Amino acid sequence: MLANPTSCGSFTATAELTPYSAPESGAPATRSSTFAVNQDCGGGFAPSLQAGATNAAAGQTTGVVLHVGRSDGQEDIHRLTATLPPGLLAYINSVALCGAGEAAAGTCTAASEVGTIAVAAGAGSDPYHLNGHVYLTGPYGGYPYGISLVLPGVAGPFDLGTIVVRGGISVNLEAGTLTMATDAFPTILQGIPLRVKTIDLYLDRPGLMVNPTDCAQRAITDTLESTGGAHATASAPFRVVGCAALPFTPKLKATTHAQASRRGDGAGLDVKVISAMGPQANLKSVAIALPKVLKARLGAVQGACPAATYEANPGACPMASVVGTATVDTPMLNVPMRGPIYLVYHRGVRYPSVEMVLQGAGLELEVIGSANIDKGIADTNFDLLPDAPLRLFELNLPRGSHSMLGATKGVCAKPLRIGYVMSGQNGASTRGRTTVAVAGCRKHAKAVAR
Repeated sequence: MLANPTSCGSFTATAELTPYSAPESGAPATRSSTFAVNQDCGGGFAPSLQAGATNAAAGQTTGVVLHVGRSDGQEDIHRLTATLPPGLLAYINSVALCGAGEAAAGTCTAASEVGTIAVAAGAGSDPYHLNGHVYLTGPYGGYPYGISLVLPGVAGPFDLGTIVVRGGISVNLEAGTLTMATDAFPTILQGIPLRVKTIDLYLDRPGLMVNPTDCAQRAITDTLESTGGAHATASAPFRVVGCAALPFTPKLKATTHAQASRRGDGAGLDVKVISAMGPQANLKSVAIALPKVLKARLGAVQGACPAATYEANPGACPMASVVGTATVDTPMLNVPMRGPIYLVYHRGVRYPSVEMVLQGAGLELEVIGSANIDKGIADTNFDLLPDAPLRLFELNLPRGSHSMLGATKGVCAKPLRIGYVMSGQNGASTRGRTTVAVAGCRKHAKAVAR
């Protein structure tokens, strides 16, 4: 029924005793007794972690389970930060985000629920178990998304109110990872020490989470902070299966124009990589070889933004370094991500890199590509794209005074073809050449219209 203090030392219990013979006269007698806690001192903080997916099939939807715990004598759990492995992501657009007021009050609706939480509290071998719900919220604590962990504090006849623990969710799109960081868990509730021993999170809303398509060995990691300020990191191995069996069938389409709108406008080019939906290996890299008649313009190369300027603030780059726009459309978000394409010059590198900062749904994604320009012919490579399903990856290089490509003289003489090599997260690859649709060529007009 009772538990010793969590630290070693001497502790004193006191009592005030009043006799029946003189209940109102004089001060009551005060007595005290001191006892010592001197065994198993310095239990430290070494929490355990068990975690995994409920479905191990690559590219399939799944649930995620996290179990953290500590032994009696260890410091209490204060905060929890959990990072999922690359590619284990959430279809955020499938959930209605709970508002800030409702999230703080613990009154989110089922439309925002993404799972459940179970907490075991109390010392000894038979702690008390509380069960609650996990909700996805809008921005919280500087993070683009948040969570609300809601537990009813009911134990038998005692109702201690609703326990709400908030947290933020950060998204590292370059790495393809999600990180959840909670606020402090309560240690005492209306005078009752909670002594939380285990926390179980079940993110099991149907269709919410999706597995990666790279079967490399990964890990789910937790960093926990104790009430005494100690930090501990634990990890659980994570690996999906069946990556090699996933299809990889992206398509590449490209269009250009036969004539510039005015002298000096250069050439325009629009390239789209389109992926099929459903269980499919996610795109990892794209290498594009442009036709010989679409050459890089010397002025565009010379107008590249210095790397130091770009890294400090891309918005401070000169307009001449902005050569187009890029779009990434993923079914995980409710809006596409868009942003400018920059040519960036790095000292010691012969040719500028092709870099873009894409924004959408409160998130930001930086994509970096390399350019190889040989006798004016530009080849571009984009490596290490995140392990996430993409409907569309589009590069639009328009005509204009800052066009990256040269004038399109002769583009109607014969079909233009773009060579490509695309690789999937599962190691599959596809290569080929696709015909560029040229608008404005008389003999191609009907084909382009179709």
